[in-house]
Amino acid sequence: MSAESDISWSADKKLHGWTLPQTAWPFKLWGIRHIRWMWLTNQVYQAADRWAAMGIGFGGPNQYDRWVLYAIFRGWA
Repeated sequence: MSAESDISWSADKKLHGWTLPQTAWPFKLWGIRHIRWMWLTNQVYQAADRWAAMGIGFGGPNQYDRWVLYAIFRGWA
């Protein structure tokens, strides 16, 4: 991850008015957040694939979900 990605993340937050879900501090700890990120990434992509199989969506997660996953990986959510 780079500073450029962080700037893009902040720009998306301002542009769309997105907010992060509240998260308890233990879920933001280094090892726990990465396990949580892997688990949730899998869940998000599986859900997107299920919707695409029904003919809804484009087969990938929406931008907000990817935005939240980035924040989880960085320890912000």
